[in-house]
Order: sequence, then C-alpha cells, then structure tokens
Amino acid sequence: MELEIDLLRCFAAVAEEGGFTAAGSRIGLTQSAVSQRIRRLEDRLGRRLLVRTTRTLSLSTEGEMLLHYAQRMLALHDEALARLRASSIKGALRIGFVDYFGPDAMPETIRQFIRSFPDIHLELHAGLGMELRQLFDHGKLDVLVAGDDGQHTGTCIARDTLVWACHTAYNCAAARPAFMLDHLAAEPAATGAPVPLVALPLPCVFRSAAIAALESLQRPWEVVFTATGMASVLAAVRAGLGITVLPRSALTPDLKIPAPEEGFPPLPAFSTCIYANDNVNLQALEALTRHLRQQLGTQRA
Repeated sequence: MELEIDLLRCFAAVAEEGGFTAAGSRIGLTQSAVSQRIRRLEDRLGRRLLVRTTRTLSLSTEGEMLLHYAQRMLALHDEALARLRASSIKGALRIGFVDYFGPDAMPETIRQFIRSFPDIHLELHAGLGMELRQLFDHGKLDVLVAGDDGQHTGTCIARDTLVWACHTAYNCAAARPAFMLDHLAAEPAATGAPVPLVALPLPCVFRSAAIAALESLQRPWEVVFTATGMASVLAAVRAGLGITVLPRSALTPDLKIPAPEEGFPPLPAFSTCIYANDNVNLQALEALTRHLRQQLGTQRA
C-alpha cells in the first residue's frame, strides 16, 4: 500500500481549511473532486479520517495522526522539488508585503526562499497596504502579498481568523488598563465608555472589521493610536494603550483574546493573497506562491 502525495495534499488542505470548498479553492479542485480524493484515501487506508455532520467537519483520531505525518511528508516532498527546480529558475521579483504575519514570520519565510532559490533576485518592500497597492498598480512591484480586500483578484495562500488582542494584564472591563492605573482596577467602566482601539490607518481590513463588530453591538469606540506598521501596533498594545485586531497566528504569549462576554464579538475569517502583475517572471512567481502557501499556510494550521 502506498500513500499518493496528491491524496495527502488534498487531505491536508481539507484539514487545514476546515472544509471541502475552501480546500478545493486552495489546491485548484472542485468540491466534488476533493470529496472523491478523500474517499479514495479513506478506502485505501481502511480508516475514517473525517467526522462529518450537517454543520461541522473535524478529524477523527486516525485523521489527526495522519495529518501530522502528511504535513511532514508534504514539506519534504515540496522541499525536494524546490531544490531540484531551483537550479533552473532564474530571474528577479520585486515583492511588496503587508507585515501582519507576526514580527518574524515573513522575514524567516523569505530567508528560506532565498536559500532554496539563490538565483532568484528579490527586491523587498514592507509597508501599509494602501502604499504598496499604489506601487503595484503603477508597475513598481511585480508581486504584492496582502489581505483579500474583495476588490482585486489574487491567489489565496493562507487563511486565518481575526481575533481581538490586548496585553495579558489589560483589564478589558475597565475604561482604562488596570496595570497602568492601579487605582482604577476595581472601578467598573463608565456606561458607554468607548473601546480604545489601536489600529493601522484606513483602508485597513483589520480596522474596518473591528469597527463593524463594535457597531453591530452599538458599542462606542475611539481610535487612540494609529500606527505606521504592525510593529507599532504591537508596541502600543503591549504598552496598554488599547485593544487591536490581529490574525490569530500573529498572537504572542504576552497577548490575550478578550472573551465575548466582555463585549468583543467574533470577527470574520481573513485570507492572505498573492497578486501578480502581467509582466512577472512566471517560473519565479510559481516558486514563490508555492513556498508562501506552504510556509504561511502551515503557520495557520
């Protein structure tokens, strides 16, 4: 008995994306084709890998075990192919990326790409989405890695969930952070006290999601700190200036997620996409897309 790599890739996509439709979008298959591949894999193994209900899909015990091995096998498979292909792929890419993947995620991901593809010259630009979009639209960037804004067509490389985030010592029930003003720690928030938001400037998917969620509860808010990048957002939140919205994968141990009963409703899912201009080096683009999907998608699994 052999485990075909295509079946394992399909299974890993379903497990990581949480559904057949999203998995199909990720690996370029229809929902029915994904279902057929999962059935083939289950039949071949003689094991039930997924537990399906009318509303949810989860992994069985055997499915969880297989996912662990499948991710490792896929990583080794893709690394081997990348190394073999690297010698024949040459060119240059001007890449812009919005840095909301956590402080180290994107630099480390790019470092690994450079190591795997030493003959692809990279020119990197990090910044705000609006600024990078303008550079991209004016042909000054070949590739843009940014959130799905619903207005432009790109290739999804990772999906995540947006979450509220504040410092672990932040008192979400108080008008101000208790660890900055100890004498207010036991004092309840004033009725209608606005939620202090730390955010990037508009247009920003995270900022818009935060405002929409709070306004759905008719809860007042105010932006107390507008940052120029994710590093500034994290610094302000760690200083106790307010609450922000982040991808779940960007959370660090010194941050916590406020509970819904504290007045912070659930936030939508979030997709990271790669956008490419028409004159891009297609071989280099394919290599970069595959690498980002593997690395960033795994971080969100």
